[in-house]
Amino acid sequence: MNRPRRQGREAPTTTRCSSKTLDECKAIQLEHRQAMEARAKEKGTTLMAARQNACDRMQARGFFSEQMSETEGRLLKPVSGAMMLGVGILLIAAPAALNDLRVALVLLVGSIGFFGLVHWLRKPVQGADNE
Repeated sequence: MNRPRRQGREAPTTTRCSSKTLDECKAIQLEHRQAMEARAKEKGTTLMAARQNACDRMQARGFFSEQMSETEGRLLKPVSGAMMLGVGILLIAAPAALNDLRVALVLLVGSIGFFGLVHWLRKPVQGADNE
């Protein structure tokens, strides 16, 4: 059964979800709340208090977390590639070893260490021409 949506419900949800920060979300929420109070006053009814704060729920679910920067992405890509390569080799060579926590830790530390070494070796020398 399709019930008709109440007028004006889609816009606040869409704009709140498109906000980039918690403060922006709360400003949109406050503006919407004031509009709802004005409509309720026109009709002669009282507006019920909000049960939950949608912006706080969105923050708890990670909606307003910082995005990864380009530099962080460039660092993460080879580390994850090294991890995938290590897991692939381990699956071929000794699949039963994946059940051991120590092997997983060695794989993680080894891939980060391998990438650190590669990153250190590729750093340009200060003062040298990079042409």
